[in-house]
Amino acid sequence: MINGCNAATKAGLRTFAASVRHEVAGKRIGVTTLLPGAVRTPFFEHRGLAYDRRFPRPLAPAKAATALLWAVERGDPEVFVPRWLAVAARVQGAAPELFHRLAQRFG
Repeated sequence: MINGCNAATKAGLRTFAASVRHEVAGKRIGVTTLLPGAVRTPFFEHRGLAYDRRFPRPLAPAKAATALLWAVERGDPEVFVPRWLAVAARVQGAAPELFHRLAQRFG
């Protein structure tokens, strides 16, 4: 259930950011959403389960922060780190059933 809650929270925040982005359009206010993979933080230690996947490897926090800063400077609405995660997001949006089957198989 924890993974489902995390996924639902991330989806809700992404939708909220998109809504705010549309509300402030034309007012010189930017809204950028960072969509990272696993980030090397104490999160996994605190939850009591180590991150044991071989792929994807956790990102350095500085890499995620740098990607966010660059995206904010460019005015990008969203930034995926690593970038290949954008492909998964597009598949999820275009073919949700295929995405869920792949997610079940590959995690």
